[in-house]
Amino acid sequence: MKRLWMLALVAVVTLPAAAFQGDWVLAERFAKRMEQAKAGDPAAMYDVGKMYQRGHGVPRSIPQAVQWLARAAAKGNASAQTSLGVLYFEGREVKPDPARALRFLQSAAARKVPQAMFYLGRAYEEGRGVKRNLNLALRWYRRAAEGGYYGAVDKVHAVQARLRQSAGRAPAASGPSSTRPIEALLGAHWERGGEPVGFLPSRMTSCEAAADGKSATCVSKPHSRPTPAAVITYVTRTTVEAPDGAGRFTLRYINEVTEVKPREIDAVVGEDLGGMRVSVKVGQRSKPHVLECRFKGETLQCVRDRAQSLVLTRTRPAAAATATAGTATAN
Repeated sequence: MKRLWMLALVAVVTLPAAAFQGDWVLAERFAKRMEQAKAGDPAAMYDVGKMYQRGHGVPRSIPQAVQWLARAAAKGNASAQTSLGVLYFEGREVKPDPARALRFLQSAAARKVPQAMFYLGRAYEEGRGVKRNLNLALRWYRRAAEGGYYGAVDKVHAVQARLRQSAGRAPAASGPSSTRPIEALLGAHWERGGEPVGFLPSRMTSCEAAADGKSATCVSKPHSRPTPAAVITYVTRTTVEAPDGAGRFTLRYINEVTEVKPREIDAVVGEDLGGMRVSVKVGQRSKPHVLECRFKGETLQCVRDRAQSLVLTRTRPAAAATATAGTATAN
């Protein structure tokens, strides 16, 4: 008994100071990840750096955070590269260094990290560490939006508006008579019953026209739907034909699952799950849906899957709209 008591005392003494602040779980996790980081694990190095940055399980220390994040980044950890890029870009806790930020962000973006792509967009939009270039900014914002980074969707619309203005072009025409009919479709946000749709441009969705103006592709922000057994998060991916001379076009879309989060039993008290299990998997896609649409004034009249009629209303996107979370409709 005495030996067990002494071992427990030694274990307590070896915990970081944060353990004595009641943060036992985080302190224990920090000690474990630090051991793994010292053994050369890049993911553990990243975790140690973030725990120092946030003060989780250990007293907060930005110099220590930067040191461990740099070690992880040097070993190719994309999350660490992104964190360092954002730190040096924002300059809130370290001295701003746009050139260094750019190197980290480019490395992470090459590994398809949406947040890194977003900050590269900001770098080109604001001319920080690089020569200002709105076309490159738009390219990176689009890639970030396609990767699911929320704030990038409205940045895409804002930069598109600035490019139109700088080119001396008026906003797209309100109907299919514009020079490039696809612009009449993409130059506005579309709603159904006051809610944004997930398969055409809206505050939930970003679209990009093909170079020839004959088609476009769209991707929505992630949005979620609860079921009795899980909360399922998905994005909507769409291909759109350009409207013809009569304002008619076809679009096809699928919903792709990006996350499945089983619901806690306590969260569904009173619901009979009937032994239900979560059968949906990440990466799973819905069956394709087809909409046949035509312009009618400021609305789109559509028929989905040759069975359901939809009326979509045009609204103009604000150039500097604030990113908002929501649930796209008609998916």
